[in-house]
Amino acid sequence: MEDNFEDDEDYVDEDEEQKNWKGIIIAIVCIVTLLSLIITSVIILTPPDEGPRVKGRRFELEDIFNPLHHPLQNNGTWGSGNDWIFMDPSGGVSLMSIQRDNISFRSLISNYTLRRYDAKLSGVSSDLQFALIVHDVKPIHRHSRTAKYSLYQMETGDTRPLSTVSNTTEGTEVKHSIFQLVKWSPVGNSLVMVSAGDIYFKPDPKNRSTIRLTNSALPGVLYNGITDWLYEEEILESNSALWFSNDGHSLLYLTFNDSNVGTHTILQYGACSDPYIYPEVKQLRFPKPGTPNPIVTANVVELRESRAYRQQQIQPPEGISDQEYYITAAGWVKSTEVGIVWTSRSYNLSIISICSSLNGSCEEAYRTVVADKRGWMSRTPFPFFTSNPSSRDFITIAPIRDGDNGFFDHLVYVDVANLRSHSVTHGTLDVTEISAWDEDRKLIYFLATPYDSPKERRFYRLRLEYPYTEHNPECLSCVTDGNDAPQEDNNKTLPPATSTSETVKTTRVSPKMKASSSTSQSFPVTGTGPTLGSGTGDENIISETTLGRDAHGQSLLGPNKSCSFVKRVEFSSTKAYFTLECDGPDVPFVTLCSASPMNLRHVMTLQSNDALRELSGEMAFPLEKLFDFNLTSGHTAQVRLLLPPGLREDEITKYPLVLHVHGGPGTQLLQHRWNVDFSTYLASQKDFVVAQVDGRGSGGKGLNFQHQVYQKVGVLEAEDHIEILNHVGEEYPFVEKLRVGVYGWGYGGFVAAMIMGNKLSNQIFHCGSSIAPITNWKLYNSAYAERYMGTPKVTDNYKGYAESDVTLHVDNFYNKTFYLIHGTADERVHVQHSLLLAKALVGKKIPFRQQIYTDEDHDMKGVQMHLHKSLEDFFVECFDRIFVPEFDPDAEPEAECGGEEEEEEPEE
Repeated sequence: MEDNFEDDEDYVDEDEEQKNWKGIIIAIVCIVTLLSLIITSVIILTPPDEGPRVKGRRFELEDIFNPLHHPLQNNGTWGSGNDWIFMDPSGGVSLMSIQRDNISFRSLISNYTLRRYDAKLSGVSSDLQFALIVHDVKPIHRHSRTAKYSLYQMETGDTRPLSTVSNTTEGTEVKHSIFQLVKWSPVGNSLVMVSAGDIYFKPDPKNRSTIRLTNSALPGVLYNGITDWLYEEEILESNSALWFSNDGHSLLYLTFNDSNVGTHTILQYGACSDPYIYPEVKQLRFPKPGTPNPIVTANVVELRESRAYRQQQIQPPEGISDQEYYITAAGWVKSTEVGIVWTSRSYNLSIISICSSLNGSCEEAYRTVVADKRGWMSRTPFPFFTSNPSSRDFITIAPIRDGDNGFFDHLVYVDVANLRSHSVTHGTLDVTEISAWDEDRKLIYFLATPYDSPKERRFYRLRLEYPYTEHNPECLSCVTDGNDAPQEDNNKTLPPATSTSETVKTTRVSPKMKASSSTSQSFPVTGTGPTLGSGTGDENIISETTLGRDAHGQSLLGPNKSCSFVKRVEFSSTKAYFTLECDGPDVPFVTLCSASPMNLRHVMTLQSNDALRELSGEMAFPLEKLFDFNLTSGHTAQVRLLLPPGLREDEITKYPLVLHVHGGPGTQLLQHRWNVDFSTYLASQKDFVVAQVDGRGSGGKGLNFQHQVYQKVGVLEAEDHIEILNHVGEEYPFVEKLRVGVYGWGYGGFVAAMIMGNKLSNQIFHCGSSIAPITNWKLYNSAYAERYMGTPKVTDNYKGYAESDVTLHVDNFYNKTFYLIHGTADERVHVQHSLLLAKALVGKKIPFRQQIYTDEDHDMKGVQMHLHKSLEDFFVECFDRIFVPEFDPDAEPEAECGGEEEEEEPEE
């Protein structure tokens, strides 16, 4: 029995063991199946690996000063006919001649000649017999210099120094070899030169003789043919103040007398290794608001010996002769007539006049008036006069009302003989520049803001025929479809934050990037003739034709090229060809096009910047967020946020924010232009959010929007920036609201200081820096300050000057960290501005950081790395000192400020 029992027991155990193995196998199969399902689900649901979040190398501070990260500019100019004169790849000078479809090249100057003198090309005579090369250049102010010149003869290759030889009243021979200005005549090869403030004429460059045309110059006081400091800096924005007639027989020049202008003293200290034992004193005639201005006169001299080099002074027209004025533009109308634009010192009146070079009398041709206390007169460029010898008609840019939208700068055709004017363009666009007037084909070419984006500048062509309102402008730089259309980098977009007060567009800044309204304030302007604009308000909806392609559908800009910001367009003298300089949004380029209406086409790319394009593709550029913001004032501001390249809005990571303030009235910071600067570095390398704002007073949105800040500059700009930054901090979760700073340079430094001094900024801005700031407008130059502020007289704008005085607002610098930077040799914004602000801060016992750069001017080019590294360290240290409480999701919510704790009910 036992054996049987044992056998049965063995049998049972064996059966159970088989069942256990089956269970184990089934369990394993289930587990494997479940794991397979989990793994499959993970694989399916996991998005593909996009690689590292930050693609490319982050910018280093050195990169923003490295020429490799900045575009090469246009290196040529038009000569006679369709000749293009340019610096060739070897470093020499060559000429490209275009005859219909045939293009030929020839060398003019070898690179050996330029290297021998360490020189650059200054210009080529119209007959191509001589070239001027400039060397031993010593800068004076922003646009002026002294230099030596050499004449290069094309045929022989000979080079000899340019000099003047003239006789004094005592009969002594005087030789000059250092010049402030040298210009070729438009005909032949005669030269006009300015040395020590006087004008000389050389009829034949091969001849030693020189004719002295003026003999009145006083160093630093009286100038002939070149500008004084004020005109160079603020009025003509050039050192040249002379113009040849088209036939080369006469010369129009301006004379500036600064004898009544006050003097500002600048001390210069010398090198550390060789300092001046006593600081050198530099005297600068610098007019300030309400003080005497330079006196300007216009003169014409005939450049023919048979006329004994006769001179004639031009008299201002009656409408402006009884008040102080500036000459803001000048040039020639006919061989015996000149055109001069006169602007009142108060910038509320502008008169375009046509003057006789024979008797000096002027006839008013067009007038623009700004109503009292409503704004200022924009600088009127020199008009485009007709070449018809029997007519004196011209085209100019003038403000035209667009109904309730206010005034915008438009093209105006002036019929001088009939005293009538006709607005040629209409609507809510601003014409910024006239490029050419092709009278034979009845076409006008111009640059303007497009109707929907003031951040852009486009190139237009318009048929100039009566009735003018029936012709729509054709955009020659626009490419709206096809393979050449601009493409956005959709992989780099960010979802917009929800807000009723903005329209958001977010793109990657580079190398592919970026593809309004204003109300209130009247700006009464009057002009010659009754057709200065209908004022119906119907013109703001404009039909625009896009013509950015040739007859074969190819882009006029070149293969795969698009352009939202046209910097400049220059035509050949025949109007058959033009060069177009594109500044963005992609890498800048220069292209050559045929302008023939029957054969409008791209000819070649003159400057591609392909190396920069390739390098930029390797860099980690910031992301960009653009939006419009409706201010409580009823106006709309434009805002750009540069974001760290690794930022994702759906994460809880927060980033410090720095506001970059720039420019003055009528300028724009938000433009679709290629740019690599300190803001690029802060966003790319330091993971800062950088904000930029175009608020009230900025350009591109009509004159009413600009004139909001009239007589109260800095006040409204500060309010707009504070309101917008408050919104950004509340609306965007990636912004660390407790770490917000601001910085600016020049006018931007002034606005940055005004923001720091505004009590509304106390809970928003904690760190700020002003570089070379204006702090008191009484200390700035007269032309700029009076244009926007009037004078500080009690009868004018005493209150506005006080409200814009930063030193009167330092109380609100408490509990903020401030960094003040200035150069001691600054000619534009004297170091006095910063020293007085420092004195006010010390007087209020407010601690701050100050940095002075010895012998540096406004641009401080000699200390760029040191300055920007110091500025970077300032913001890093300032933000690090700010305590930010860590976020605890499990923490109990605190009672609201002022809330009362609930009392516990007593137990019964």
